[in-house]
Amino acid sequence: MEALAKIKEENMRFDKVAEMYSEDKAKAGGSLGWMNRGSMVGAFQDAAFALQPSTCDNPILTDPPVSLET
Repeated sequence: MEALAKIKEENMRFDKVAEMYSEDKAKAGGSLGWMNRGSMVGAFQDAAFALQPSTCDNPILTDPPVSLET
């Protein structure tokens, strides 16, 4: 979980880490855009709306997968 370590241990900004490690949304700095309740997978939605703005949490298991690649 090198990407997560850069955020938590090195205080690197999420958008910069996303540009380095993401395949899909890298050019947008990892942004998924505006998301509303009901538009995401259950576990991902629950975790996303439980976070405080500008914070990071551990990866979560979802089905289908939403992942932080190593």
